[in-house]
Amino acid sequence: MIDHARTSASSFFESYSVVRRERAAGSRAPTNTEQDLSRAGLVFAAAGLDSSIKELIRGAVPALALSDDGVRNGLESFVRSRLRKDQDAGGDARNKLLAQLLLVDYPSEVLLDEYVLGLTGSSLQSSEELKRTAKALDIEVNLLNDERDELKDAFEIRNKIIHELDVKFGVGRGQRKRNSRRKDDLEAKAHLLLDVGDSFIEAVEEKLIECEE
Repeated sequence: MIDHARTSASSFFESYSVVRRERAAGSRAPTNTEQDLSRAGLVFAAAGLDSSIKELIRGAVPALALSDDGVRNGLESFVRSRLRKDQDAGGDARNKLLAQLLLVDYPSEVLLDEYVLGLTGSSLQSSEELKRTAKALDIEVNLLNDERDELKDAFEIRNKIIHELDVKFGVGRGQRKRNSRRKDDLEAKAHLLLDVGDSFIEAVEEKLIECEE
């Protein structure tokens, strides 16, 4: 999946270059339409990272929870927290999870499903969320620390594009100008996000191999 995301993101940056070349833009500033192609490249990269890691969680956590102490500890912590929350709830929600576990043949599968849902239920579009996921998978992803500032900036730009169309508010009465984005900068950030995804996949694959030995 991460490879498909890389291909999709690259196609937007290539389209940017093609459009610039066809209109003989030279050194002239890129238009908003051209910048939108670069913006789309970053957005697709972030979406690919999100989807790939969530799929990785769905596939790896159930297997690792059986053999990896770090992953199992995370699952146990989640279960304790969920049971306490249900105990404190009122009405029909009280002890809901416990009731479910008593009525099924394989309670561990229910717990794993709930845990995976908890890990994948929100958007993985921040360094903090990615670190939380790495901890749940009991892996080290050095890029999360080595490129902390760049990742933070990449996610902030992605969020501005997604939620605000990259509009720059407060620049003058009645004016809504958009942030100017350099293609090279957005492309570098897109590749960084996809490299993080590759690092997650490689680390989990190594752990799965270790658990089989």
